[in-house]
Amino acid sequence: MSRGTQIGISGVRYMPDAHIEREADHVIEAWTAEGNPRCVPVPIDEIIELHLGLTLEFADLRSQLGIDDVLGAIFPDRKLIKIDSSLEAPVMRGRCAFTMAHEVGHWVLHRELITIDSQQSKLFGLEPGPVHVCRSNSKPREEVQADMFAGFLLMPRAEMLNAWSEWRGSDAQVSFAEVKERTGVDEEERAVQQFVRPLADTVGVSAQALGIRLRALKLIVGQVQPSLFG
Repeated sequence: MSRGTQIGISGVRYMPDAHIEREADHVIEAWTAEGNPRCVPVPIDEIIELHLGLTLEFADLRSQLGIDDVLGAIFPDRKLIKIDSSLEAPVMRGRCAFTMAHEVGHWVLHRELITIDSQQSKLFGLEPGPVHVCRSNSKPREEVQADMFAGFLLMPRAEMLNAWSEWRGSDAQVSFAEVKERTGVDEEERAVQQFVRPLADTVGVSAQALGIRLRALKLIVGQVQPSLFG
């Protein structure tokens, strides 16, 4: 791993969920103000390169950085986002989009802090490298915030309400009991993922991410509480 690599971002403060959602909405609004359609799937790769002016690359980050569970990394000085090449597989489409949006979350929410970290690395003569590395099993505050941002960006409230209504034929809520009855699966999380998978394919996200978002929007209701996007 490069000596310049930071696993955490220094000085990350608490942000209300509503603030994170507004920041994600601002990105969508700015994108559409440039004449682009507002739709799902959200074209996250185009937003990264055409709107934010960042470079997006796929690379074998696991070999480059020596981290087995690395998903993405951000190089602020180079305005570069790198995604691990394992996410290029078609079956990983939803996870790939979420990882891209997660990195955008760091750029939008934490850019000032990661730029400071980058400058400090240079000050101490550290080798250039990613200022922040995102891992599948790491959830400090900045990672939770970036996950929330990704969910809001890829699944905007208005678009999700419309997509749900079109898919279900109404805007009515669905209970966990109905979900389990329809899927025949007892375990609630797996039942929800199986139930929403067709809609997840349409939206371009993983069934897990969509299930969390729909629970936060109270379109799927029951005992299990969403851990993100509240």
